[in-house]
Order: sequence, then structure tokens, then C-alpha cells
Amino acid sequence: LARSHTRAVVEASSPLILLGAVLLTPLVTRPIARVAGRFTRRLAPGLGDIGVMHLVKERTRSAYTLALVMIVLSLVLAIGGVHRSYRATQEQSLARALPADLAVTGGQRVDAAYVQRVATTPGVRAVTELRFGDAQVLDQHGPHVFLTVIDPSTFFDVQPVPWSEGSDAAARRALEAGSAVLVPQGLARLVGVGLGGELTMDTTLGPHRFRVAGIYPSNDSQQRVTVGVADARRYFNAGDANVLAVRVRAGADVTAVGHAIEQRMAGNGGAFVRPTSIDKARFRKSLNDYFRLAYSVLILVLAMGLLGLGNTLAMSVVRRTREIGVLRAVGTQRSQVRLLMLVESATLTLVALVLAVPLGWLLSAVILRSSEGVLHVVIPYKQPWPLVPLVAVLAIVSAALAAIAPARRASRVEPVTALRFE
Repeated sequence: LARSHTRAVVEASSPLILLGAVLLTPLVTRPIARVAGRFTRRLAPGLGDIGVMHLVKERTRSAYTLALVMIVLSLVLAIGGVHRSYRATQEQSLARALPADLAVTGGQRVDAAYVQRVATTPGVRAVTELRFGDAQVLDQHGPHVFLTVIDPSTFFDVQPVPWSEGSDAAARRALEAGSAVLVPQGLARLVGVGLGGELTMDTTLGPHRFRVAGIYPSNDSQQRVTVGVADARRYFNAGDANVLAVRVRAGADVTAVGHAIEQRMAGNGGAFVRPTSIDKARFRKSLNDYFRLAYSVLILVLAMGLLGLGNTLAMSVVRRTREIGVLRAVGTQRSQVRLLMLVESATLTLVALVLAVPLGWLLSAVILRSSEGVLHVVIPYKQPWPLVPLVAVLAIVSAALAAIAPARRASRVEPVTALRFE
């Protein structure tokens, strides 16, 4: 019940955070605009102060447009942070799930003699056997899990594992000793077990407790528990290997070694060889395509933000027609009036950017936290620092585009016409 309550709170927090940010925007607009104005007023020497002062004076009207721009920029940062975090965890997950350079599947039985022939192929540095199965975790909240069976004596020579808790050496010793498992972070948190704790699974010999010898990061919602080959044969009736993971020698051509294995095994049951880089590229593309869709939606939201900002500036021109006419009457050039509108737009956007950075960080953290409750995966947060300059440039371009039409209208105001304006 407590877990469900926490999950509900996390899922509801994102819209509440956005709502709170919008409501607080009018309160923080004035002080932040004054600070930001120290930089933006330089765009229009002598007149920049007027644009900043007007923005501060009309804070209620400007604040909600600012909030719209702030939300758009914060969403860009939030999605960028989530994307970067998922991508980093995916790389660690792929290193464990797709070890080595080549995956070899036998046409017939993959026995010890078959493994030896593959291992002695020119260009091959190391080979390890992989088996797959499934089991049921019997602990509280215990799910049905997939089993990855490894040979601890060879696996870590082929592919070191990125650990959240544990090490290659400790995992090797524990799996060789028996009654030990390696688990992903999400499963460890789901069942409430830590390094050195015990995980009970249903086996062919009945319920059996396995000691957790290592915890690794994974963005795979399909929980996978890793066991040693000796335990798999004893408790899960494991047979011959399903796949051989092959690491080639330094400097060797992966494709050439793959062809050599296929040719050598042609008369020994055959072999289907696939570079793991193909599967890794497919998984990376799948993740990037998902976030590319999210970025496409953000482009539409950004267009709405530009319309809102442009509308606010246009209304500002209408309200200040008389003021602009006075400025024109005392000798202000059309170009200076255009710069005045640019100052107001730039100040508004700069304030939105300042507020969007912490808001985007907070939204990223909430989204990643919710993925733990929904998908049972733990994604460590990676700050989207490389994205901040890009968002800053996006904000500057947005400010300039939004100011074009209002600035042109303001620069066309004639002094005599403006002075008659009511």
C-alpha cells in the first residue's frame, strides 16, 4: 500500500510542479527581470532601460507569457536530461546483455567440442557460453524473471560488467562457489534486497535462497537475474549453451573473424555469426527514435510559445503607441524603436531561461523517479549540461523571431498619429 501511495504521489508531482512554477512566476518576475535587464538593455543603448522598466511594470501580463516560454524551455531540458540518462544506462546495460564482439549460434548441439573449435579459430581471443531461461522470485513483490546463465570462469574475461554494487572478481568467486545471483538495480529495489542479501527463487528442487553477489544497472523493464552455470544445471535443468559470446583479438577485423568461424564450423554443425554491434545499434536507434518523437512534439509546443510571446509584444506596442510616438517625436530612430522591442523580448526570454534550468532539472528527476515505479528500472540522473548552451541559443533565436513583427509595427508608428492615439 505504501509503495502504491508513493508511486501515485510521484506520478502526480510533474503537473503540480508545473502549476506551482506558473503561479510563482509573477512573484519572481520583477527581481529577476531587473538583473537580466542589466545585460539585455545593452542591445539598445539609452533606450534599453525603458523596455526593462515596462516589463517590470506590467509584470502580471508579462509573467504568464514568461511562464509559457519557461515551461517550453524546461521541457526541452527535462526531456534532454531524461534522454541523456537513459542513453548512459543503456550503454551499461548493452555491455552486460550483449558482451563481446560476436554472437555465435550453433546449427546443432553446442557442446564442449563445439566451443573449443570456435575458441581456437584464428583471431578469437576469448569465448564464453550463454544460456537463457526463466524463474519465479518468491520474495515479497517477487516477479517472474528471465534467467541469464553465464560461465563465471570465462564470462568476465570476455566482458567486464559495469557495477552499481560489486565487482567482477567478487561476482566470479560467488558464482563459482554456488547459490549466488547477480540482479539489476530495479529488481533489487522492488524486492528490497541489497548486496549480500538473499533472493528466494522457485527451482526444480523447491524454493532456494541465493545470495546477491552483485547489482548492476539496467534500463530493461524485463527483469533478468544472472546465475552461474553450475547452479543453473543443478536448480534449473540448464542444458547446452544457447549462444557463444566471442571477443576478438586486438586489431582483428570483426567481420573477417566472423566469416572464419562460419567457414570452420560449416562441417561441424554449422554456425550463425552475428556482430553484436548490429543489435547494439538497433537498440540505440529504438531509444533515439522514441525521444525524437518527444522532441518533435516539443517543436510544436515551442511554436505555441513563440506565438504567445509575439502576441504579448504586439499588445505591448498597441498599449504604448502614445509612448512610442513621444519617443519618435524627440528624435528616436526607427532602428532604435526596433531594438527597444528586442530588449523587451530578450529580457522576457532570458528570465524564462533562468527559471527553466532548475525547473527542467526537477522535472527530469521526477520523470526518472516515476520510471522506477512503473517500469521497475533505476536510471541515474545525468545532468544535460551539453544541452544548456543549445537551449540558450534556442531562447535567443526565439526572442528575436518573436520580436520581428511587433518591432516592425512599432517602428512604423508616426509621431503625429501616435499623439492623437487614445
